[in-house]
Amino acid sequence: MSQDSHRRRWGLAMIGVYKLAKAAVLLIGGAFVLRLKPNDILDGVIRIVARFRFDPEDELIHATIARLSGLSEKRLVAIGAGIVFYGLLYLVEGVGLLLQKRWAEYLVVVTTGLLIPLEVYEVFKKGSPLRIAVLLANVAIVAYLIRTIQVEMRSRDAQPPGTSPQD
Repeated sequence: MSQDSHRRRWGLAMIGVYKLAKAAVLLIGGAFVLRLKPNDILDGVIRIVARFRFDPEDELIHATIARLSGLSEKRLVAIGAGIVFYGLLYLVEGVGLLLQKRWAEYLVVVTTGLLIPLEVYEVFKKGSPLRIAVLLANVAIVAYLIRTIQVEMRSRDAQPPGTSPQD
């Protein structure tokens, strides 16, 4: 096995594990949201405010309570289903990358690449170290996979007709 092939396998495995970790968090979070009732959320926020002794008159606390008190059960189900959907997408991406499937590389480039402009907007709107780290990780993943795909295509094009890369 060449060093480039070993490096590619290692890179895909790392990205696959990252995607699977995100999938696990989203699937657990989505299942949790699907089990919630609107009153459970509001009661939970009120308990957190009381427990951590946040100022109940704070504008952010009022805005949070107002937003959460307007959630219907249908809306919670839609939110939970969306979270589960993203979790399943990351699960498919992660497994595909661990199995070194070319379609998974393309899927990750497209799905992750399409979200980068939104992530950039979010970083500029309300940047945090976590948002910046996720943005940088996603840009690095897309760049790495594009480079991997390009190298693989060049090596395949350089092969004499009738031979395979393993020859």
